[in-house]
Amino acid sequence: MKVGIIHNPVSGKQSQQILDYTRDRLQECGCEVTLYATEYAGHATQLAREVADHVDMVVVAGGDGTIHEAVNGLVFRQVPMGIIPVGTANILGYEIGIGTNPEKAVENLLHGKTCAVNVGQTDERYFLLMVGVGFDAEVVQGLNPRLKKRIGKHAYVWSGINVLAAGLRANLNVETGGESWIAQSVVIHNVRYYGGNFKVAPDAGLQESEFVVSLFPPASRWKLMRCIRKFMAGRHDLVRGMHYFKTSQIRVGVQPDESKRPVQMDGDITGSTPISVTKAEAALPLVMPAEKIFHE
Repeated sequence: MKVGIIHNPVSGKQSQQILDYTRDRLQECGCEVTLYATEYAGHATQLAREVADHVDMVVVAGGDGTIHEAVNGLVFRQVPMGIIPVGTANILGYEIGIGTNPEKAVENLLHGKTCAVNVGQTDERYFLLMVGVGFDAEVVQGLNPRLKKRIGKHAYVWSGINVLAAGLRANLNVETGGESWIAQSVVIHNVRYYGGNFKVAPDAGLQESEFVVSLFPPASRWKLMRCIRKFMAGRHDLVRGMHYFKTSQIRVGVQPDESKRPVQMDGDITGSTPISVTKAEAALPLVMPAEKIFHE
């Protein structure tokens, strides 16, 4: 089997060790392995398109952001995508049951099954994990990359404190299924996990035909903090005014005369409001453990 591994060469010593282990283990099992290093933001998308024409499997060794880029080069292609989770959050690793364990990840590449999973789609991009507008997108936008590299997930907490200190911005208009809401923030889930191994949307999934939406009501900064704490614990039922529902199509915008709000997609800022999101079914062949595939 020919395997192309797309990776970020500046992701650190530990990531390089995992990459070396992956390459060596695959070669021991008879795979022909070629490494492709990204050189700039967005390069993984271009590499994925090019590599897919020459291999039997594209493997992405990186965090959720690198995986997101590669997905946008592989949707509606016939070449399976596998992952080696390396990075800060690694939500997809938890979603398919391999977590951040390199041994489990490589065994999944060798013995897993390919499942055509459903992805989210906007006018310009595809995503595997989630879309966020409001507080979480502003946290991502305010993230200090150097601080993130030094302290990992704790950098998100620091950015969140800064966002709250600066004051909450105007509310959002959310429309779906003929209904509309005013919200402070909204997260559109394509998977169960969020922020790493926090299972906040147990009804979501890569094989589900609908998204799960977490819609936060207009609130003061202190009430929003309480909402976020219960949201991260998966206890939407304890948040007064919060809506938790399923839909296959949703639009998020701002109120008239208000400035646009940033949009985060799979943990990276990808644009601004307004944004319309739909499901693209069976769009990506993903290698995952057989026990995680509930229908084929």
